[in-house]
Amino acid sequence: MSHKLYDITLYYYPQGEIAKQFTVRQNIVSDLYVQYLDSYKPPKTSRISVTLGAEDSAGDYFGSILCPSAKFDKEAYWKLNDNDKNKNILTTVHRIALLCAEKYNWDKTIFENAYKKVLNNDFKYEIEGKKKLSKDKKHKAAIHLSKNLTCAIILVAFYDKLDNHIKTVELLKSFQH
Repeated sequence: MSHKLYDITLYYYPQGEIAKQFTVRQNIVSDLYVQYLDSYKPPKTSRISVTLGAEDSAGDYFGSILCPSAKFDKEAYWKLNDNDKNKNILTTVHRIALLCAEKYNWDKTIFENAYKKVLNNDFKYEIEGKKKLSKDKKHKAAIHLSKNLTCAIILVAFYDKLDNHIKTVELLKSFQH
């Protein structure tokens, strides 16, 4: 069983390349938002699956999956530049999260903080894990995950015992999702 909310996905149902472009972008933005929820788990909720449509609704549960809907102007979205597309997706995810928080009595401040962190980091998906001390206590290392529209990159960053960065080594470059 999950001990945090692990996914918020916006479901958009076009065909072909347009569906892929939207899915890849929304995965990055919503994954970053969820990452910044700092392991928060709303009661009885492991996942939020949002259907894009004509109106906002907090929806109902299917097991531990909450299924709300969100008003989304698909034609207007495709006229936006990349940064505004990111903002549009983030605003939609956040608006629905707050609507659900209101209906199901969740802590709204956690969602507000996640929204601000995504904006403050300018939608850059770069997460560094906790630094671990080596056995000889002379060095530290941390796993670093970076995602963009084309790939996900896993790196390890090395530090001295005073936390001064020594070097970063790429371990794996993989598909974005």
